[in-house]
Amino acid sequence: MTIKLRRRSFLAMLVAVGVFLAFGVLAEDKIYHWKDKNGKMVYSQNPPPAGIDAENLNPKVTTPTAEERAEAERRAKLEAINLDAWRKEDARKEISRETFLKKERNEVNAEKNLELKELRINAIRNRNNPSP
Repeated sequence: MTIKLRRRSFLAMLVAVGVFLAFGVLAEDKIYHWKDKNGKMVYSQNPPPAGIDAENLNPKVTTPTAEERAEAERRAKLEAINLDAWRKEDARKEISRETFLKKERNEVNAEKNLELKELRINAIRNRNNPSP
């Protein structure tokens, strides 16, 4: 169950990142980072004070070519096929697990029944053959 949720979360995260990158939302504002005079890392959309070297963290966003879009679509289809295969495998494993647990419960019940029968047989023997 948790594996399915992890895969769904991972897939949702990939889709979200893809949407952000595809539309260039992350590239709208410049993001800088630098160390202040106390050595603390500062992240800001505003440039640093004069005399402080800062690094611009903005990713370079470009429009994908037709080939890149086709490759992305192909990968998305493969990912969907793999996800479907993973779901089927998880379902198969769950059925196998349930079958195993059912057999194990049956064996435990059979052992308990055998012990009860042995106790009853011993009780009958003791009644029929009392010790002197």
